[in-house]
Amino acid sequence: MGNAVSGTIKRIFPIEGRNNYVLDLDKPAQLNGETVEQITIGESKGFVMALQAAGVYGLKEGDWLAAVCTGETPPKKEGHSPMLNFSLQIKRGSSMREGRTEDATAPFVDAAFWKG
Repeated sequence: MGNAVSGTIKRIFPIEGRNNYVLDLDKPAQLNGETVEQITIGESKGFVMALQAAGVYGLKEGDWLAAVCTGETPPKKEGHSPMLNFSLQIKRGSSMREGRTEDATAPFVDAAFWKG
């Protein structure tokens, strides 16, 4: 669906309780008509779920990341935004992890479920 990017996590900074990752790209990319060598990726719900599916609960400086948007999930409630889905590969040291948003999805249960 979208562009694929890969590179090394240069630094991490929080905004409103979520991590943002500065990625030094392996090769320059086009962003808003400009060629860039570094981008920032925020922790959207779909991105976090793909990290969790890979068994990673946050990236670290020095991690290598390859990411591609694989689609979107429509919102369940009117007025909410769709969730972007990702496929990720993460290399930390000598280990490689992979995860997809779709692999981490599980239905939410409501009060009726718990009451039986």
